[in-house]
Amino acid sequence: MFGVPMLEHDTRYDCAVEWLEIVKRLWTEDEPFDYEGRFYKVAKALLKPQPLQSPHPPVMCAGGSPKGRHFAANIAI
Repeated sequence: MFGVPMLEHDTRYDCAVEWLEIVKRLWTEDEPFDYEGRFYKVAKALLKPQPLQSPHPPVMCAGGSPKGRHFAANIAI
């Protein structure tokens, strides 16, 4: 859709874990932070205003594969 090749199924969940780590930090931390992972690299990331939900907005996942269920059980809340 955006001209980026689709990653392999299980790798997409690995990418989603990193993305969600960054987003949750943006939602909850008050100071800028750096992040460097396999898929994402951000410098001095900061989000203001942050969501009102505490500790952050709910995260849902509808994955049914073994990797998707693992992701949902460990990451989605």
